[in-house]
Formats: sequence, C-alpha cells, structure tokens
Amino acid sequence: MVELREITKENYEECLNLKIADNQKNFVSSNVYSLAQAWAYYNTAFPFAIYANDKMVGFIMLGYYEVKRYYTLWKFMIDEKYQNKGYGKKALRLGIDYLVNRFKVKEVYTAYYATNHIARDLYASVGFCETGEIVGNEIGMKLIIGNMEDSSEKRVNDSLTKRENEVLIQIANGLSNKEIATSLNICERTVKNHLFSIYRKIDVSDRTQAAIYAIKNDTVGNKEMI
Repeated sequence: MVELREITKENYEECLNLKIADNQKNFVSSNVYSLAQAWAYYNTAFPFAIYANDKMVGFIMLGYYEVKRYYTLWKFMIDEKYQNKGYGKKALRLGIDYLVNRFKVKEVYTAYYATNHIARDLYASVGFCETGEIVGNEIGMKLIIGNMEDSSEKRVNDSLTKRENEVLIQIANGLSNKEIATSLNICERTVKNHLFSIYRKIDVSDRTQAAIYAIKNDTVGNKEMI
C-alpha cells in the first residue's frame, strides 16, 4: 500500500538519505534543499514522505504559489531502488487528492525539465497537459481536476479504466487523437498515453484492431454512440 506521511523529527533523516540515479540529478532538487524550502515557506509548502508497505520510498511536496495564486506539485522524487514499481503514479494521485480534499482546488500546476521525458510522461498519465509556458529549461503543465483518472474508478472491459473505455469508444467511432482530446477535454499527449495502455491491455497493435475489439465486446453501445 502506498501512502503519504508527514515529515517529522522521527523520519526526516531517512528522507534526507533518499537517492536518485546519477542521470536524474539535474532534474530534481536534493531533499536537503527541498526541506529547507519547506521550512522557509512553512505556510505554503506541504511536504510528505512517500511510503510503500511501511518503507519510505520517496518524497513529494505540494505548494501554493502566492504570486500566481495557484497550487502546485512542487517537488517529487522516488528513490532509485524503488523506481519502476508503480509507486510514483500512486503517490502523485495521493498528493493531488490532498490538495483537492484540503483546499478544494480545481487545477494543479507543475513543470518538468525539457529533457526529462520520464517526468513528462508520468505527469501526463494522470492528466497533466502542457500549458505552453516555458521558463528557462522548464515546461509548464496543468491538471484540471476533472480530467484526473481516479485510481479507484470502476474498471470496464476487463482491465480498462473508465477513461480508457471512453477513449476506446471514440476510436470505434472513428475520431482522431485531436478530436478525442477535444471531446474529452484532455490533451493529445494524454490521449496517446491512453492508447498505449489500451493496446497493451487488450493485446492489439493499432486503431483498427482496437475498434474491432470494441465492437465485438459491445463497448460501443447505443447509449454511448456520438
């Protein structure tokens, strides 16, 4: 089970000892620096340790950017020993849930370094879209809360999520990625991420096969046709 816990005098040293891979060090602030920022901005910074099965595996810090008056995913890292285990995506959702439940936010902002494609794809997988804002080497992204895929949402068509099922319906109706993005109010990169996941889950390799699968499995019912 993945969960977020407050940083306390009992666990802060363990947080400081978390490490990322050498090739990621240009993308992420050290946790020493992040916790110093959390102390300096204690009214608007919300740092948490990420735990998986009672073991600390990462760090996340949410924040409120007073200048622009919006909430942010400020810091995020998973220790190199615990990457590629699905902890990051679950922790992201928990962090966003924290902002929604505590502050009733409708949008969350973040940014990634232009060459950090792993972060970009991870953020896109939960619904973040690029805003077009570029500051230095960082590219801005925004999540509209209604577009976040709920990890607890009902699964349909075997392992497909509700959002993946919606995308599959649009594929069967012949829509392009751009048209699907407009219809579902998400960005094209998010559509592509959903398509990759759909193809893998239903074991097909292209849109035509996915559409045939949808029709054969009665995914496209009369009530859902557009």
